[in-house]
Amino acid sequence: MGDQVQQILQSRSNFIKHLNDDLVKNDEIIESTASRLNDLKITTANVQELGKKVEHPALIPLGKKIYVNGTIVHTGEYFLDKLAFPDSYTTLETLDDTIRHLENKIKIQSELLQKSEDAKTQLDERIALITGGTSDEDDASPKQIVTDKGVAVKVGEFYEILEFEN
Repeated sequence: MGDQVQQILQSRSNFIKHLNDDLVKNDEIIESTASRLNDLKITTANVQELGKKVEHPALIPLGKKIYVNGTIVHTGEYFLDKLAFPDSYTTLETLDDTIRHLENKIKIQSELLQKSEDAKTQLDERIALITGGTSDEDDASPKQIVTDKGVAVKVGEFYEILEFEN
């Protein structure tokens, strides 16, 4: 009997350790995704600002120490890297297409960030449930479970499943 209890506690502690490892990995994913999302937002703002200011006064270098007053005119075109299998390629895109491309990347990164935050919440709730800690005053079970297929919301003692439409 003592060996069974020891084995159950050992497997429980191993499971908690794996959940904590997953939590650390998920935190790293959240941090990197948030950083990429922030960089994309800054890039989009810069591209939009450059689209508003087409001409810039500048000193144009003619040699090592010779400069001439001039104007730099930005064409509003950007080189974008396109990922493809087996080889990626680069295309020249207009300002509007570039902004649309960046906004699409922002949307994708935002969705990834939301999924990672949902996964972190669920990992925290699992750890709290297993260790006996409570996420709420009354009940340690989660109020809702979110996946990419849908949401399961706790209603009373049961969960009601709401599926997303594609």
